[in-house]
Amino acid sequence: MSEKKLDNQFVRETYNKFLSNYDKGYSYHRWFREVISRYHYKQSRRSFLYALRDSKYQKALEIGGGDGEWTKILLDYAESIDFYDISEEMIKQAKARLIDKKNVNFILGDFLENKLADQSYDFVLSFRSFEYFDDQEKFLKEVYQLLKNGGEMILVTKSPHYDWTKYYQSKKLHSGILPINDLIALFRKHGFEIELVKPAILGKKLSWLGARFVFDIFHRQNYWFKFNLLPLFLLRYIAESFIIKVVRK
Repeated sequence: MSEKKLDNQFVRETYNKFLSNYDKGYSYHRWFREVISRYHYKQSRRSFLYALRDSKYQKALEIGGGDGEWTKILLDYAESIDFYDISEEMIKQAKARLIDKKNVNFILGDFLENKLADQSYDFVLSFRSFEYFDDQEKFLKEVYQLLKNGGEMILVTKSPHYDWTKYYQSKKLHSGILPINDLIALFRKHGFEIELVKPAILGKKLSWLGARFVFDIFHRQNYWFKFNLLPLFLLRYIAESFIIKVVRK
């Protein structure tokens, strides 16, 4: 693991730097450029829609919204969205992609220093951004304060146990990823009730067509039931990321 500690300024500078090299935008390079990234997107979208099902929110907050890929989906479930991101380049790309959406308010800054009003949201989304925060305890405290009683949060985050080659440990940007059981315990510590925990992206050896086919069937079937078809202590080794839905008690 990198000796220098992960901090929010490093995250902002890193994203601003490499986004300037993406001529087709962040979402294309992360989700649509190749067969495995498209597989990742299909499963992530399936997971997100499952967690959102039958939901209607008045005011939502998206933390680390990136270039707005998941905002486009959330707009069907929320009347208005405050879109918070620390990267100027991400905000620029998101504004361009969501230019015709009048119910999205863009906020540039460090979420841990936000000045938002307490209990002003009935939904919060953090899609693959939680692991980049240098104070995750404060992150959850802030979310708890911002949610109304009974308000919900969906969080998608990577699984360190999936990384059998220890790639994450060698990269400073990925050094904040928490094991799924530790994250569940942290949510409970800060007053949240766990409603849903499922793999957002599932599968190993995905360069093989057969592996993608089998794991995608398993991923789809896993969403037919409220419970998971395998226990978390096994899923964490084959789930690239998890989706968690919680409620403020």
